[in-house]
Amino acid sequence: MLKSDQQAGRRTHAPSRSAVTSDEILAKLKSLARTSESQSNYKSLSSRELEQRLVQMRAQVAEIVRKEARSFCNCEQITVIAGQTPEEFEAELQAACPVHGVRILGIIVHLGTLPPDDDDRRIGELIKSYNRSMTGVRG
Repeated sequence: MLKSDQQAGRRTHAPSRSAVTSDEILAKLKSLARTSESQSNYKSLSSRELEQRLVQMRAQVAEIVRKEARSFCNCEQITVIAGQTPEEFEAELQAACPVHGVRILGIIVHLGTLPPDDDDRRIGELIKSYNRSMTGVRG
C-alpha cells in the first residue's frame, strides 16, 4: 500500500484544503483583468509602463495558477511500499500527475520480506527503473 507522510513540515499528498473549482479560479482571473482594465482607464500609459504592468499581471496569474494547482497534484514526497504486488506498484508508477505530467514519488521506502521473494525483487527492479527514468526530472 502506498502511503504519504510529512517530511520536515513540508506539504505531502494529503490535501490540507478542499479542491478549488474551475469557476473560482476563473473568477480570480477575471477580477485581476477587471482591476487592470480599470487602472489603465485613468491615464494613457507609456510603452514601458504597459510592459511593466504586463509583467506584473503575468506574475499574478502564475501565482494564482501555482497556488490552485496544489489541490490537483498527486505527487509524493515519501512513498512507502508495504504488502503490494509488483503489478499494483507498477500501476502507481504509470499514473500521471494532472499538474506536472510525470508523477513524482519522492523517496521510496520498500518494506519487503527477509529473505526477499520474487515479488520483492521485481519491486526493487521497478524502483531502480523509476529512479533511472526520473534522472533530470524536477518537481
